[in-house]
Amino acid sequence: MHDDAPGPRYAELIERHAKVVRGAIRRALGPRHADLGEDVEQELKLALWRRVQGGKRIEHPVSYLYRAAMTTAWAVLKRQPALGGELDAERAAYEDTAAETRIRVREILGGL
Repeated sequence: MHDDAPGPRYAELIERHAKVVRGAIRRALGPRHADLGEDVEQELKLALWRRVQGGKRIEHPVSYLYRAAMTTAWAVLKRQPALGGELDAERAAYEDTAAETRIRVREILGGL
């Protein structure tokens, strides 16, 4: 296997950013659904493997993995039968916070 093969890039991304991924998963699941963390992590790893294998670049790995972990966690939660609208409210709150954070970062960087 040579250096451009997907395997090493995939393994390196997973290893290097494991703390970010697990933190995002814990945040998205919350303490009530922490038992689903391993399922989410496995689905995320599979999605990442497919992306890397398909030759798609990940320009900002930390941002990408954080967002992918949150999105994957919500997808796993949505498949749980008893969650319904509870999940949509949590996701909306996260989306609002993320938008506010992006605006604030732009303001700070614009002042440099």
